Amino acid sequence: MKIISVCNVKGGVGKTTSTIFLSRLLAQHGKTLMIDLDSQNSLTSYFIDDLDEIQDITILQALLEETAIEKTIKKINESLDLIPADIDLCRLANSLTELAEMQLDKVLGSIKNQYDFIVIDCPPSLNLETKQALAISNIIITPTLLEKWSMRSLAIVSDYLNNKNERLQQLTKTDFEGHYILPTMKEKNRSIQTMVLEDLNKKYQDILEGIHKRTDVQKLAYFGSEAPITGTETYKEYSKVLDSILKLETV
Repeated sequence: MKIISVCNVKGGVGKTTSTIFLSRLLAQHGKTLMIDLDSQNSLTSYFIDDLDEIQDITILQALLEETAIEKTIKKINESLDLIPADIDLCRLANSLTELAEMQLDKVLGSIKNQYDFIVIDCPPSLNLETKQALAISNIIITPTLLEKWSMRSLAIVSDYLNNKNERLQQLTKTDFEGHYILPTMKEKNRSIQTMVLEDLNKKYQDILEGIHKRTDVQKLAYFGSEAPITGTETYKEYSKVLDSILKLETV
């Protein structure tokens, strides 16, 4: 079983989009669980139209141990599940105290063996939710735009992983495999993007090939789960990304 966190401290870089595509692809290779750890709940809203149906049965209630985590799982299809979030998740930090960064590891203990993959959509900050996810992640993927701010946001994530996350991973007995940087919304013939990408390759290892800006992603954001994914050019690009990380055969 592998846990993958999609994380960046900057919003609007394609974290939720990446979570959706990667999870859909992984579900073709094994039972996959998505976890929405962002109180903005974009991942949840993509799959669930009526948010009233998840009231008081979200990841927050599981983390606070008010509800068994099994009861928060929503079945998307035979090989893909979701644990949703809502805006109340933002009160988590004030509700957990001792060993708070270990809580997600604790509550997932009873269901880990049911899945081949767990993909976590993190919020755009290094808050408690993100730290809990990173502490148990075998693989961390950081989507990033090819712009100047990307260098700063990547530095924040990288610094945390190098200086603080290692201790938590030792406590959770996590086998860390790698941190990958995923350029998103790439455009052809953009000289500034080429310059930023060159700078990224000089400073970091494991820069993935990246995802181009396309209308199929824009449709995804607007139409939600009704938008077609399989067979799109973006789907094919994410398939290559996944293969480069996990060496999975394309399905």
